[in-house]
Amino acid sequence: MAVHPFIQDSDEPHEVTPPTGFDLVHMDKHPTVREREDMAYAMLVSLPPSSLARLQRRIVPLLQRDVVGLLPTEVALHILSFLPWKSLLHCSRVSRRWRALADDPVLWRRLCEKKHWAWKVPSPVHDVPASDVFQLGMDDEGMGDEEDALPFDLLDDDSGFVSMRVSADIDDDGTPLAGTSQLPALTERPRHHSRHSAPASLSSLAPHEQQPRIPDYKLLYTTHIRIYYRIRHGLYQLSTLQAPTATPHRNTIYCLQLYVHPVTGVQTLFTGSKDQTVKEWSLETGFLVREITGVHNGSILSLCVHNGFLASAGSDRSVAVWDLEQDKLVRMLRDHEDSVLCVRFNGEKLVSCSKDRKVKIYSWPDLKHQHELNGHRAAINAIALSDMFLVSASGDRSIRLWDIETGELLRVYENHHNRGIACVDFEFPYVVTGSSDRNIRLFDLMLTKSWCTAPQFNSDTVDPPRSTDSFIIDEDEEFDNPPLVVGSYDTSVKVWDRKTGQQVTELVGGHTGRVFCVASDPTKIVTCGEDLRICIWNFAYGLDTSCIKL
Repeated sequence: MAVHPFIQDSDEPHEVTPPTGFDLVHMDKHPTVREREDMAYAMLVSLPPSSLARLQRRIVPLLQRDVVGLLPTEVALHILSFLPWKSLLHCSRVSRRWRALADDPVLWRRLCEKKHWAWKVPSPVHDVPASDVFQLGMDDEGMGDEEDALPFDLLDDDSGFVSMRVSADIDDDGTPLAGTSQLPALTERPRHHSRHSAPASLSSLAPHEQQPRIPDYKLLYTTHIRIYYRIRHGLYQLSTLQAPTATPHRNTIYCLQLYVHPVTGVQTLFTGSKDQTVKEWSLETGFLVREITGVHNGSILSLCVHNGFLASAGSDRSVAVWDLEQDKLVRMLRDHEDSVLCVRFNGEKLVSCSKDRKVKIYSWPDLKHQHELNGHRAAINAIALSDMFLVSASGDRSIRLWDIETGELLRVYENHHNRGIACVDFEFPYVVTGSSDRNIRLFDLMLTKSWCTAPQFNSDTVDPPRSTDSFIIDEDEEFDNPPLVVGSYDTSVKVWDRKTGQQVTELVGGHTGRVFCVASDPTKIVTCGEDLRICIWNFAYGLDTSCIKL
């Protein structure tokens, strides 16, 4: 049997006859390419297989050309700009050249801008009197040890819809119910939970820095990704606001809102209670900042904070407007005939709704009464507004769409739920509602898609919410699918996928009574209820979130 010269029975050198026409003795001092090929081949066939294997590993890189790396930087960056974030992380591991290209701020800034993620510019350091400090009560309900199982290996390379608010939500009889809010979407993975103690404070909320940092958009993007994975998989640390050295709320907490002061950049939390007070808590420094008393003589059922002003509504039939910068009352509005259940305002309008079945629209900031909207057959429990439209939700099971400028009724959606609608949120064209029938429903005003946790309300063209086990999100849709956060009378806080209506996760261990309101930002969820607890579900524990604009 003939044996090829490359196949040998041992690694010992052996004699091999050079290829025909190859003469080492008479070779010219300047051999041609073909002659050098013949010489190299003659040397190779004289080597044992183990040597040939080592040479093969050394030769293979010489046969590969880095097309992208050899291109001008501008051209290479243009090519990489078409890649998703996960592919860029892979590219950064190819070579030093690719690492420099894949980490270029231009690429990551473009990705951040596409998701509307802005780099936070630090504010000056501020002082808060030590006399009003409060503490964060610790609950051993945090989850996070299992994060090692998350697909974050790419993020550990050593190479370098605004949250929507809902006020104290109202049942058919006008009593507060649950709230809904929005967060960005995540991807799914197998679940595994364990518990550990939460820290003594929100350590991830770093103090303001003295000197501005150069924006690191890769850090900004990947930090958002980490937080979104944690929300998707229920990885959080839970703490509760307690104020042993200050005056805590003495009765049911109906409403809350997170707010970032435009001048200082400091984030605070406003809460309204049945004890007739509004309190402002700093979530950055851990201090009780302010307490507003003596304004309402009834339960505070709703509040809204925007651009330096606060509006609160109560069972005393009034709406109070407060200037936060000057810390003074601007005006009391007393145009309703029964409890004011919800108040909202933006840069142009202030809108309130009441148990008297009416909606009032005022101009902003002069607060002149412009329109009174009628038509609902029961208490109007909640409202939501955009620049052009207003949505009202009522105990009569309907929602109504209004032109906020003219007060014209544009559309009525009857029997939207089986019972009274307790809360509503709206970001054109999507409307989200929650009801005392224990269901939530999402639809858009163009009627192209919708879903409801009650099967009878799902359209023929949209699949009903699927079970958790079969739920998978396409990576390309990972961040284009903001889920909802829902608090309920059953003491639960749940996160739902906005696109499919699938329950993403449930936040456990927080409340022992009915949940009345929720709020959120890119790092956390905050909830309150009749058990007097203000729960902070922190998904950014252990991360530097000083780059995230809240």
